[in-house]
Amino acid sequence: MWHTTGSFGRLMINRIMPLGGVSSMKFQMLPSRARKYGPVWVLGICLVYCLLIPTGCETLKKGGKDLLGRLPFSDTGRKWTRPGDFRDMTWTEAFSALHAKFSREYALGDWKQVPWDSLYSRYSLLIADAQAREDQRAYYLALRRYLHEIPDGYVRISDEPQWRHEAIGGWYGLSVAPLEEDTLFVYRVEQGKSAERAGIRWGARIVSWNGQDPQSALSAAPVWWVDVPAATWVGRMLDQCMVLTRGPINSSVTVEYVNPGESDRRSAVLKAEPDNFSAMQDVVNYERDFSMLQEPFTLRFEERGDQRYAVLTIYVQSGTLNVPFPDRAFRRVIEKIHRENPRGVVLDLRGNSGGSLDLALTYAGHFMGESRTLGRVVRFDDAKGGYVLDEEQDITVHPRDPRYIGPVCVLIHRSTRDTGQVIALALQGQPNVRLVGVMGGDGSWAVPGGLIHMPGDYVVEYPVGRYVDSQGNVIACARGDLEGGLVPDVTIPAGPGLLNQQFLKGQDAVLEEALRLLRTGFGG
Repeated sequence: MWHTTGSFGRLMINRIMPLGGVSSMKFQMLPSRARKYGPVWVLGICLVYCLLIPTGCETLKKGGKDLLGRLPFSDTGRKWTRPGDFRDMTWTEAFSALHAKFSREYALGDWKQVPWDSLYSRYSLLIADAQAREDQRAYYLALRRYLHEIPDGYVRISDEPQWRHEAIGGWYGLSVAPLEEDTLFVYRVEQGKSAERAGIRWGARIVSWNGQDPQSALSAAPVWWVDVPAATWVGRMLDQCMVLTRGPINSSVTVEYVNPGESDRRSAVLKAEPDNFSAMQDVVNYERDFSMLQEPFTLRFEERGDQRYAVLTIYVQSGTLNVPFPDRAFRRVIEKIHRENPRGVVLDLRGNSGGSLDLALTYAGHFMGESRTLGRVVRFDDAKGGYVLDEEQDITVHPRDPRYIGPVCVLIHRSTRDTGQVIALALQGQPNVRLVGVMGGDGSWAVPGGLIHMPGDYVVEYPVGRYVDSQGNVIACARGDLEGGLVPDVTIPAGPGLLNQQFLKGQDAVLEEALRLLRTGFGG
């Protein structure tokens, strides 16, 4: 039941995660969902909380109390700003109130260089037009597009599945990536779908999409239908590629392409067919549908020639039902690595959805030779009406025994999110560590807490705190120009060769490169 999309059990698992240190991205959705399910939701949380308390796990006890203290009807939650409830206003009044509160409290406005005035001028007109026509779809779409102008994965609005399905519920049967400036490389062709039936083969180059050159077509792709805004230029590009190959079910698009080994252009009309959004994923999808019945990390050993390597994959920084004491379990994993004495360790953070900051710092400490302060928290204080330094929260990673001081390759990806990025950030720069990936991390990390209710029962959520270093620079977050954040030390080119390994040969090209680096001692 817990793996069923949209089921109450799935909802419960996603929301219970804070008991062991939840991903703050998942936790952002707590108020709207709690409000939606009301007493049933609260009863379920209390039931699981009561079941877990007898285990004696202090982390679960503390997390459960913190969770119950943050329910939307509680006045004890100190990390949430005072919610803005604008549901009884007209659409234009509510948008003006939303903009005023959001632009004042959003923690990364300066860092992202958000053009607040121009955003308001543009979207207030769209909201007013929707109100004049009593067009709720246009009103919702204007809100969604407005929020997607902010390149931050912590900014979100309630989903409208029906309108999303109407807009991009169909797939043309192929996935593309802009490996060259003037073409799109076809790295996936689904068997039996429209693209395959039209004769498009793996490795084809798309030279024209519905009469537009590839770059123009990508720029026009409606990326506001993805779940949350991309924070980096790579993330935005991948979102554009995903949405470009979708459209309303039964809609059509004309493409010109060149198949591999050929020189002549061909033309085909592709039809969008339902796929239940299965193709809405990155070039290489490391996302994991994690549940509380799984282990938060796994260890395996890989043989390459006469050498042995440890591959430690961390999925989430949280306790689970079968690993209620993750810090102790992680220590035992490091002890096993010491006993096996591998040539090096691959720390795989791809698909890491985040979780407890304390656990992230604990895990990183087992690979640290000395303490390192990453930064502090600057948080919006509703009572003071501005941003203040949180004197109580110091983000410092300390060495922990047992320590592994051999060579380490840390694998990162766009799917490395939230505190998963903190582990990599803490280790980056050490002489025995290299961060490896085709791309950097998610580029978003912040303190959630902003909550606004809009007409139509839509909920807007945004961060009200930022993590900063001693110079005031925001940690692990890309800037407004979509650059920065967590980036690899060794970037693997995402060319046809890598895609061939990944999709046709079933090999993990990034892992193989990391093992090669460990084998050569980070040499060439």
